[in-house]
Amino acid sequence: MNRFTTGLFRTAALATIAIVATGCSYYKITDPTTDKAYYTEKYESKDGISFTDAVTQKKVTVQNAEIEDITSSQFKAATQK
Repeated sequence: MNRFTTGLFRTAALATIAIVATGCSYYKITDPTTDKAYYTEKYESKDGISFTDAVTQKKVTVQNAEIEDITSSQFKAATQK
């Protein structure tokens, strides 16, 4: 392995560690038929978008949902967490 290749591997490893270390993702999921917004930290896209609503703690499935990445401060403000 040359120095260039070693440097690329090191950079890729550090980037992966940084992504894993941040860990938390926050999403605002909007039902376009009702304009209701839900907030969650994870979701599945199988037979619609399924997730647990952070406010009600209920399992929700939305068809054709609009998904937006949001910051932790936006998530906390919306969910009072």
